[in-house]
This record gives sequence, structure tokens and C-alpha cells, in this order.
Amino acid sequence: MELRQLRYFASVAREGSINKAARAHGLAQPALTKQLQRLEEELGVTLFERQSRGMTLTAAGAQFLYDTTRALEDLDAARQRAVEAASGRLGNLAIGLTILHQLLPVVAEILRQFREQSPDVSVSVRQVISGPQVDLIRSGELDAGFLYFRPMDDPALDGMLISTQQLALAVPNEPQWTDKPPRRLADLNGRDFLWIPRSVTAYYHDRLIAHFHGAGFMPKVVMEGTDNNSLLTLVTAGMGCAILPEQAAAHASASVRFLKLDDLDLQLPLELVWRRDNRSPIAQRLIALTRQCVAQARGMPQLLPRNP
Repeated sequence: MELRQLRYFASVAREGSINKAARAHGLAQPALTKQLQRLEEELGVTLFERQSRGMTLTAAGAQFLYDTTRALEDLDAARQRAVEAASGRLGNLAIGLTILHQLLPVVAEILRQFREQSPDVSVSVRQVISGPQVDLIRSGELDAGFLYFRPMDDPALDGMLISTQQLALAVPNEPQWTDKPPRRLADLNGRDFLWIPRSVTAYYHDRLIAHFHGAGFMPKVVMEGTDNNSLLTLVTAGMGCAILPEQAAAHASASVRFLKLDDLDLQLPLELVWRRDNRSPIAQRLIALTRQCVAQARGMPQLLPRNP
């Protein structure tokens, strides 16, 4: 049974005439008649009653028309979904995002526009800090992620700079910290310091530790957190100080102060990161949209046409 035979059959049933159906398909009448005969032979039933005034469906033909119509509609819908998937307008997208990143205007705008332009794409957002995001992107569990410090020596990854974030020192709003606030990293030696274990995000940890050592600071770690949000919670509880991105201040209560240190000039490059061999149309759509939004945020002219 061929697809074209089903279409011929449905056309004859609608028209009630082989002549009209043949003209609609650009066929000679004998050719269409032969196709119908082959279809009936394969099914083992008579689909039409041939009459002088045209063709009428038998009971078997009426049932077959009902089922065939549904099948052809499903096939047309499947074809359309395939076209939409190929253009990145249908499917699934898994994105990594930290709690802090979701407050950034440019990230919020990227997600808003993606939803507006691709309403039929199912988007799942996982709140994961930068280090584990890299592993999830490598494994394919995430299509892309907004993260800090992409390992630049990893040829499997590609990325796009979105913005740079300044680091600051978060301290309890208490006299021991505020009466004589630290000015440099070395002023923190001997102070209770809150930190994220290297096992959680090795690349970020190593970059900051190298910067600390260059500034003559050796952290006295008294407690560890699993992410920046947990570190902020520990600072709020008065457990010590922590180095955090400046935008963490948006989450902070009045019991926390953010200080700028003269030699804490290591900035966090926030990037959209993806696996270089990821050819998913949906992922490529996100990348193109991110490029647009970043250009707009920087006041630059449009580099790419708006996605259709």
C-alpha cells in the first residue's frame, strides 16, 4: 500500500468521480483507475460501487475513508512538526542557570524572547552552579548554560561572553567588620572565611585561589557552602566573610554589607556555553538570539536578522 494510493482514494471519495480526481492529481483516468484496483486487491475488499453517475463508497470504503483521513492528517501534522523541529521551533531545550544569573536583565531578556519566538519548544531550566554545569554540558544533559569561567583549554566547549561581573567581599554588618573594614585581600588573613569546596567547582576555585595567593591572602576556611546563595546565608548568620559576585547584594538582607577591596580586581566572565559539536537547531536558535540580545544590551547595531 502506497501513500499516493491513499491520497488518490480519498480524492475519488470526496469528488465522487474518477475523472475529477484524475484531473486534480494530473493523471490520466486509466492510471488512477489502475491504482484504485491495486489498492482494493491489496486490502481484499471493494471500496467503491461503480455507477453510471459516479462512484459511491461501500461500507468498507466508508470506514477506510474515515481511517485514511485521520492517517493523512496525522502524516501532514508529522511533516509540519518535522519542519518546525528542523528550524528550531519545536522540541526540547535544557539550560543551566544559577540563582544569581536569573536576576540579570540580559539573561531574563534572552529567556523571555526565546519563549516569545519559540512557544512550542519545551524549555527546562536547571539551577546548577558553574562547575557542575560544565560537566552536564559535556555529557549532553544540558544543551547550554549560563556560567562563569569556562575552561578555556577544553576544545569540546564553545561560548559567548555576555557580561563581566565584579567580585566583592560580603561581611556581616557587625562592628568587628564595619568599624575598621578590610581594604585589601591580605587584611582578611586570620579572619573567618566562607568558601566553596574545590570538588564543587574546581576551575572557579583554582582561579580565585591563585588570585588570593598573588595578593598575599591565605583563606582560613571555617565553613563551606555549596553555592553562592548558601555562602550568603552563612554570612547573614554572622559565620564569617565570603567573596561573592556583586549582584548577590540583591539577595542580601540589612545584616550583610558588601565591600570593595582594592586588589580584588578579578572579574567573573559570564558566558553562554555549549558543546561545540551541538548542532541542534534549537540550541543554535538560542545562540543566535543570545548574540542579538547581547548586542542590544551593549548598544550595538543588530548583527543578525530577527529569527522568523
